[in-house]
Amino acid sequence: MCELLGLAFNEPVTVSISFRAFQHRDATNPDGWGLAWFKDGQPKIRKEPAAANKSSTARDVLKKPDSFVSNIFIGHVRYATHGIRTEQNTYPFCQDFHGTPVVFAHNGTLDDLPEPARFRP
Repeated sequence: MCELLGLAFNEPVTVSISFRAFQHRDATNPDGWGLAWFKDGQPKIRKEPAAANKSSTARDVLKKPDSFVSNIFIGHVRYATHGIRTEQNTYPFCQDFHGTPVVFAHNGTLDDLPEPARFRP
């Protein structure tokens, strides 16, 4: 099953130590990884439909920790129970909610839920 990482701090920090440990969770979740953070109040997301521990993009998080500074982080590693391995099926997501960007990730499958027209993942 997928795994989530949520970090919240009262001061901006780098995510490198926590992400270094979290990326190894891809051994049982090899179908994608993602990391969201906020910079200047705006959400930033890096994600890839690949195992985090084998990803050059994920290594950038560790090589350039000053680029990933925030007081909120959301991480996800994916085990695909449904859907294919694509960036569109890789979390976290960012959607607009009444003019405010909202970042989210979830574990499991969301089936048979009504989908409002303006929220198309």
